[in-house]
Amino acid sequence: KYINNIFGNSLKTYSFFSSFFIQLTNLIWRILIIMFCGKILAGIYFSSFAIGSLPSTIFNTSFGPTIHKKKLSISGFFKVLIYVYFISTISFFLYSLNKISHYGFTDSNFHLLVISTSMIGSFFMIKGTSDRQYFIQNTKYKNLIFKIDIIYSLFLLTIVPLLFYIGGAKMIALSFFIASIFSYIFFSICCKKIIKLKWIYKKLLLFYYWF
Repeated sequence: KYINNIFGNSLKTYSFFSSFFIQLTNLIWRILIIMFCGKILAGIYFSSFAIGSLPSTIFNTSFGPTIHKKKLSISGFFKVLIYVYFISTISFFLYSLNKISHYGFTDSNFHLLVISTSMIGSFFMIKGTSDRQYFIQNTKYKNLIFKIDIIYSLFLLTIVPLLFYIGGAKMIALSFFIASIFSYIFFSICCKKIIKLKWIYKKLLLFYYWF
């Protein structure tokens, strides 16, 4: 009975709905890509997204949460590593564009382009999810973040159909990049503004009741 109560209470939390929508979105995302692109092209996309998103995946599942929880500062060496990786990513992107301009859209060249585009998106994804982790770990607004997770997930579901409508199956190559931009917009821009407005609103109420 005690375990059932814990399980039942967890189902009522915003964190549960946040995790549920995120996992459901990932599943539907993959199904939509297979539906619109077919198994072969979808396989290219899945492998490209997995490789390109590797930095953000490693950061968000390993030392990212620990950095925010323990309020650790990023060392100079790590910052240099980020700059090196950024320059390498841009160089790789330009290299993939050069190969396409010379040899056309072969499967291998297109694969390189999708990987490099996803790697660029990883920078925005890292920033967005890092700020999300910060708000959850170090502020009292984690329930607000969980609510925004749900809205963010719903926005992600529109990316693949919209890209297919605009430019066909090839345009879906940009889906992870655009998802990363959304992550940055939702968690690095919108969340900060909403939290700031909440803080100002509370101060105004306090000022009002004081007088």
